[in-house]
Amino acid sequence: MKREPVTSPQRIAAIDIGTNTFLLLIADAQDGQINPVHQSAEFIRLGEGVDQTGLITQAAMQRGLACLRRFAKKAAELKVEKIYACGTSALRDAKNSVSFLHLIRAETGVKIRIISGEEEARLSYLGALSNLDCSKNQQYCVLDIGGGSTELCYGRGLAFEERVSLNLGVVRFTERFFKSDPVSSRELENAAEVIRTIWFKSGQKKASKETELVGVSGTPIMLAAMEQKISPRGIDQIEGFRLSIKQVQKWRIELAARTIEERKALPGMSSNRADIILAGALILEKVMKLAGFEALRVSTRGLRFGIALQEFEK
Repeated sequence: MKREPVTSPQRIAAIDIGTNTFLLLIADAQDGQINPVHQSAEFIRLGEGVDQTGLITQAAMQRGLACLRRFAKKAAELKVEKIYACGTSALRDAKNSVSFLHLIRAETGVKIRIISGEEEARLSYLGALSNLDCSKNQQYCVLDIGGGSTELCYGRGLAFEERVSLNLGVVRFTERFFKSDPVSSRELENAAEVIRTIWFKSGQKKASKETELVGVSGTPIMLAAMEQKISPRGIDQIEGFRLSIKQVQKWRIELAARTIEERKALPGMSSNRADIILAGALILEKVMKLAGFEALRVSTRGLRFGIALQEFEK
C-alpha cells in the first residue's frame, strides 16, 4: 500500500501585535497541523491613548520593544526557523505606526506586517476553528473583541465568507466612557447606547439560528475562567467551554458593582485585565443580544494560529 508523503516539521513563531496584548505562539507545523510548543501573552497596551490622540506613546513603544525582545529571545532558545509578526487595530489607526515598525526591526530583527481588518478576520476565523471538528456545512461566527475593535467573522466550515468590523474595543471604551471607579450607571448606559448605535449603523441583523458562535480573545476566556473559578492559564478547562448570555450578563452586573481593586480579588481574574474586563463584558453581552446568540463556545486560539497556518501553507 502506497503511503502518503510526510513533510519534515518546521518550527515557526507567530506573533499577534494587538492593541492590548502581544501574543506569541511557537509551534511545529507539519502536514497542515499546528502543534504548539510554547505560548505566552503580555499586556502591553500599545493602543493606550490612540483613540484620543491618534498616536502611539513613547512609553507604549518601549513596552512593546521590551516584550518583542523577550519573544525573539524565546524564539532563538527554541530554535525557531522563521518569525511572523502581524499588527492589528492600534497599528492600523496610529499615525506614527511606521516609527514603531522601524524601531522593532532595528532593535530585534522582527519584521511586523500591518494587516487589514479583512485579513485579520479571515486569519482569526481559521485560527479559532483550527482545533475543532468542523462540519463543512456548519455555519460559524467567530467573535473577536480586541482592544480597539470587534470583529465578527462568518463562514461555513473552514471556508471564511465575510467579516464585519466595529469600532468597539475594550481599551477604546474604557478610556472613552469609564471615568468613575466603580463606574456609574450613566457611564454604562452611555457606553451601551453607543454599542447599539454602532451596531445598527453598520447594517447588522440577527444571525440565523443555525449559526454557532465561537468567542476568541481575552474577554470570553476571562469570563469562562471566572465562571469556573480557575486560572485563565487552565486552557484545558477553558477551551470549548460554553458561556451563556445570562452568565455574561451576570458578570457584567457583578463587575460594574466593584472597583478595579475589588475585581482583582475575583477567582479567575487576571489583574492585568481588571480595568478593561467590564468594557469587554458589556460589548460581549450587547453584541450577543443584538445578533441573537444565546451562548458561545470559547476558543483559546485565534489570530496567531491563523498566521501560523497561513505561513505553513505558503
